[in-house]
Amino acid sequence: MNFKSEKTGLFDNYPTPGIRPDYYKNINDDGIIIEVEKGKTLMNNMDLLDFWKCHICTNANHLFLLVPNKIAHNEQRSYKGYEKVISRLSPFFDDCNYTNVHSLTIYGY
Repeated sequence: MNFKSEKTGLFDNYPTPGIRPDYYKNINDDGIIIEVEKGKTLMNNMDLLDFWKCHICTNANHLFLLVPNKIAHNEQRSYKGYEKVISRLSPFFDDCNYTNVHSLTIYGY
């Protein structure tokens, strides 16, 4: 599908130029970022970081985010990761909020 893994150079105009998406694909004057998350999705706010990366990226306005359906840190502590990510990121698409992310697709695995 011609996605580039760990694409560099997308954030060179920021003070943190070392940021890299998991995968990136250029489409005309736009692009898609794919981020694949694991167990630290919610505890370390990785879903919010991935959204922020797409928001500040001048080469991409679309984010595909793959997150675990369930995140279990131990037997007493587990989260419905997919559902939690949806509830955390959906406010960015309210009419009163503006971001440079034109589309967000969340996949649960």
